Order: sequence, then structure tokens, then C-alpha cells
Amino acid sequence: MDVRTTVKDVLLIQKHKAQMMGIELSCQFEGFDKEEDFKICTDEQRLQQVILNFQSNALKFTPRGGFVHIRIILTRNEGLHGVIEIHVQDTGVGIKEED
Repeated sequence: MDVRTTVKDVLLIQKHKAQMMGIELSCQFEGFDKEEDFKICTDEQRLQQVILNFQSNALKFTPRGGFVHIRIILTRNEGLHGVIEIHVQDTGVGIKEED
């Protein structure tokens, strides 16, 4: 699967909702040096579900005029394998430190 296409498709699902709420929704890819880096072997539906859950929660708790930014980072091991990290940054109320 192409991780870039999957992430962008998920963002499109709630793009209209974000616009109606006055929230900027964006994404960024880091560490993907070559076109083939975007091709990964994973459960595409599960990845969509995880990103959609992150995005939905961020939108739910972000006030009008705020933003939700998703970063997908590819880091490499010493072999041929890599690790995909998903970071969500938003201007919502956040989680209490004790939680």
C-alpha cells in the first residue's frame, strides 16, 4: 500500500468537518527520501482506522481557529526495515498531566 495515499484519503474524510469548524487540517511526511519509501506492507484498513481515530479526537477537542497537524515519520533501522511514526499535534485542550 502507499502510506501517502492512505493518509491523505483519511484526511479528506473529515476535511469538510474541519472547515465547518474553522480548524486547519494538514499533514506532513518526513524521512521519505524516495518514491518507493511510501510503499509499505501493513494492514491498510487498520492504519486508516488508527489515523481516523487520532484525527477525530483532535478535531473534537480543538476550538474554532485552531489546527490539527498530522506528521508521518519514517525512521530506518540498520537493515532494510523502517518504522513509521504517527504524530498528531493540535491546539485542543490536551490531556491532563496526571492522566
